[in-house]
Amino acid sequence: MIKNLLEKFRNQDIKTKIVTTNIIWSAATKVISIGSSFLSVPLLLAYLNPTEYGIWLTMGAFLGWFGVFDLGIGNGLRNKLTEALTVKDIESANIYVSTAYAALSIIFTALFFIFFGISYFVNWSIIFNASPSLGGALLTAIIILFAALCSQFVLKLISTIIIAHHKIAWADALNTLIQVVLLLIIWQLQETPTNYHKLVVISAVYAIVPIAILIPVNLVLFKHNYAYLRPSLSLVKLSHFKSIGSLGSSFFLIQLAAIVIYATDNM
Repeated sequence: MIKNLLEKFRNQDIKTKIVTTNIIWSAATKVISIGSSFLSVPLLLAYLNPTEYGIWLTMGAFLGWFGVFDLGIGNGLRNKLTEALTVKDIESANIYVSTAYAALSIIFTALFFIFFGISYFVNWSIIFNASPSLGGALLTAIIILFAALCSQFVLKLISTIIIAHHKIAWADALNTLIQVVLLLIIWQLQETPTNYHKLVVISAVYAIVPIAILIPVNLVLFKHNYAYLRPSLSLVKLSHFKSIGSLGSSFFLIQLAAIVIYATDNM
């Protein structure tokens, strides 16, 4: 049976082989990613008490609502970039990438400063139905996580670029790497004493790890594999942003619906 499958794979055309390979490796990496997520749950429960873990889940749901604030730009970029690369229009592809990076950087920098200013006037203990004694820890944790969220929206555009090159397995592998590293660090925390509140420590871990991985990946790929798509301020064009945004608006509505369905239950 395996021999027959290998024979069928060898007889496939190049495009079909690419799709098949992506499916196989993507499935394998997702299994590892899901497994890492499941294994992290008992470790988090062991590190945090049940109340803190409940707060942690609710914080994740709350911040997940901000996931729609890219206005579908990431999905819009993926479609427009794929179109440009298909017809080998490298100039337009580079403009789309530069415009998307610039747009998300502006949006999330502004969003962070607005959130940062407002957060000091919000009673997070009431929002998360927590003890008033956790007020300081909640404020610190929420600011750390929101700053990381804003940074990741920009840095994760590299995954969109990878997918536009029909290398979905690479993008899944990147997400899996983040999940595995998080799992290992959470496991290590069990025996590591700290003077900080554990909610703050966990927030810092979940904030730093993805950024620490995504920054080198962006730098390496834009220096080597995707040097021809390296973002540049001189290539940012409003007309291309409108093109990405108009297409992305449809995805934005889908993202908004998903947030309402999947994130509000924790609150």
